[in-house]
Amino acid sequence: MAHEFTPEIKELIYKEWVPRILAGVLQGVRELPPEHRDYVMMKMSKTCADMAVWALGIRPDMTYAELEKHLTDMEPPMGPRTIKRVGNIIHSTYHCSKGDDGKPICECPVVKMGIMEPFPELCSCGANMASYYFETIGIPTARTELMGSPNTTGEAACQYVIHLRAPQHTTPEHEMKPKPKAKAKAKTVKKKARSKK
Repeated sequence: MAHEFTPEIKELIYKEWVPRILAGVLQGVRELPPEHRDYVMMKMSKTCADMAVWALGIRPDMTYAELEKHLTDMEPPMGPRTIKRVGNIIHSTYHCSKGDDGKPICECPVVKMGIMEPFPELCSCGANMASYYFETIGIPTARTELMGSPNTTGEAACQYVIHLRAPQHTTPEHEMKPKPKAKAKAKTVKKKARSKK
């Protein structure tokens, strides 16, 4: 017979055990070789992004213009953001809230919940999330670069450059040339029109 945890134990698991386990896992991830660490952080950011898309109210049926306006107009702590697209590159800046001391506040859930202190690798997780917002509305991305953040460069905002995926193949522009029969028919029509004058 399976035994259930008491409500007190369940509360303790959610409030204490799981956060401590996660803190231990993240500490271990930080100590991995960069390629392994980055792989795990990518997986973590994908899971986090799924939740963030829901929390931010991003819908798959949004247009690019609607998403840009939506992200730009968000109130703290979810926003605001500055979004600027230049060709196949999107510049995305998340303007962090400021604490009483005037310093930017990291909005990563594991930091906000007090599970861990901010650390630079979390900012690459944020960069992956920023690209996922555009993926959600059907804009494929190739890679995202973290350009600056309070935890990495001391910037007041989290700055990302999102490179959109180029099409796999672009056909050359076709010149519409009339077919030989169409040319001959057009000449005949012109001759008839002149002879009637």
